[in-house]
Amino acid sequence: MQLRKKNIWKFLKDYFFEEYKELKKLFLVSLSIIVLTGIISGVFDIQIESINLAIEAIRELASTIKTQGYFSIAMLIFLNNLKTSVIITILGFTIVLPIFINVSNGFIIGTVLRQKIEETGNYFIGLKILPHGIFEIPAICISTALGLKWGFGLFYKESFSKKIERLKKTLITFIVFVIPLLLVAALIEAAFF
Repeated sequence: MQLRKKNIWKFLKDYFFEEYKELKKLFLVSLSIIVLTGIISGVFDIQIESINLAIEAIRELASTIKTQGYFSIAMLIFLNNLKTSVIITILGFTIVLPIFINVSNGFIIGTVLRQKIEETGNYFIGLKILPHGIFEIPAICISTALGLKWGFGLFYKESFSKKIERLKKTLITFIVFVIPLLLVAALIEAAFF
């Protein structure tokens, strides 16, 4: 039993801590983009048609799923966020798409918060998104970091087997970190419907 614990710890140390070191900067860039665009759109009333359309689509979806049960809502939220995270990760090589999705998420968060504060006068309304945002935003940032790292890696001069190894690391990290974070975020978010 002791040997098994040492092997698991060694695997975690060797694999995930090394992966963390490589992803940290890209994660922080992603988080900075979301926070900065969230602050900008929260402070200034910037009208961007595509953001307004996305917010309207989210509101329509929210009103249609309110009648469903808790687990159905959680599953819909989870699948929607999972789809976005998969797209960010797989299409990371484009570099522009993950950054665009991060900017869009930041603008949506900031705009919705500003609108809710204007409607209610309650500056604490942001606390409603905080519980699930603690899990969802890091999941999106990890997806972005994974996608960009994997995307940049496609352009490295290395063997095909190295590229496959990089893809395996990306998928394992996605499964171990992103999916659980998105699941927890969806379960929490569904409770607020």
